[in-house]
Amino acid sequence: MKLFNAPLSIQRGHVIVDGKPVLFISADYPYYRDDASNWENRLSLLKDMGVNVVTAYIPWRHHQTDPTVFPDFEGKTQPNRNVLGFLALIKKLGLAIIAKPGPFIHAETNYGSLPDWVCPLNNKDIEPLLDADGKPVTWSGAKLNDAGTAPQAWPLPAPFSTLFLSLTREWLHAVGTQGVAPHQSPSGCIVAIQAANEGIYSNGQHAPWAYDYSAPSLNLYREFLREQYQTLGKFNALNGSEFDDWAEIPAPVKWNQARGPREMRQFMDWGKYQAWYMNRVFHEWSGPLNSTLPIIVNQNPPLDEPFGLDAWLARTEPEIWHDIHYGFTNWVGDVSQKTTAFDRYLLAAKRYPAVNM
Repeated sequence: MKLFNAPLSIQRGHVIVDGKPVLFISADYPYYRDDASNWENRLSLLKDMGVNVVTAYIPWRHHQTDPTVFPDFEGKTQPNRNVLGFLALIKKLGLAIIAKPGPFIHAETNYGSLPDWVCPLNNKDIEPLLDADGKPVTWSGAKLNDAGTAPQAWPLPAPFSTLFLSLTREWLHAVGTQGVAPHQSPSGCIVAIQAANEGIYSNGQHAPWAYDYSAPSLNLYREFLREQYQTLGKFNALNGSEFDDWAEIPAPVKWNQARGPREMRQFMDWGKYQAWYMNRVFHEWSGPLNSTLPIIVNQNPPLDEPFGLDAWLARTEPEIWHDIHYGFTNWVGDVSQKTTAFDRYLLAAKRYPAVNM
């Protein structure tokens, strides 16, 4: 039995199959948290509830515990790593699935499900993601602190760190060839793919000065400036500067000290770069899958802070994502208790025609 008998597409936020809109009634099932012997029963119960599309992360650290060994998608090392068997059950039950291979997934997993061996603490060849103060941006690691009271704060890898980017491509290519290609619609049950998670590291709503000031990102920033201005002379004329080389141009960090149009232009450039940067990450993290299925991202709503709306609008620019579809997550707090939570959710929902993930 098969739920969708033709490839689906997403048009202006609507899921279209055979020229007709269909509704995803979905539920997330973290198969990797359950015993594999329970999978069929749990999926059957979801179907009985009216769910027609399952969403599931495919956690990198769960499937590849050793960087020298190919990821286990068949359950050879642990039964609940048999994601290929999980997909077979979904097809057997006539359900569909949106696969979410990260590489970062959050999902309350250790280190957002990144493997320990991509952490800059464990591999000095991987640069950390940096904020405007030059400090590493961190996430809860896979070990407790010395007091045993909380997870250690581990630096996140810079998405464009050369080694980390190579490793993520290898992981995503493995998922694409082993998991997606044999199981994608219309012959298989995978109907769409989610790239990244709530932005990049569940930080799509953060302020532009929160990231990314790593060296690889600053190199990309100067590439972006070359695209925007075309000549260094034009850049200098409009910014009141005298740079002799694009490599000399720093990223702005002192957001509270703008005093004129030239200073504001620098901040505007950085805001535009944030949108350009996010677009690059989404494509870097979906391209290696080599799939023709729709790629969706789930952006999170703005922060509830004075700069939250402006920062979110600067970074969230689905108009430039082209073949990647805007989606959004709906958790922003208790909308019945907090007016701003509802307003931020409404903004995320109305920003662009989208699938609610």
